[in-house]
Amino acid sequence: MEPGTLLNNALINDIALKNPQSIKEMEEIPGLKKWLQNHFGREILVAQSVKL
Repeated sequence: MEPGTLLNNALINDIALKNPQSIKEMEEIPGLKKWLQNHFGREILVAQSVKL
């Protein structure tokens, strides 16, 4: 799968800036499709919570 197929850079940036703490809060992010929230929401939340 090509990079950006599921989440393009702009959408990744929007997720990072909004910093949602739940799938429900993800609904406030424009452009984040409902099916992405349903299928990958938990993984997105876990990935953004990792402290490097």
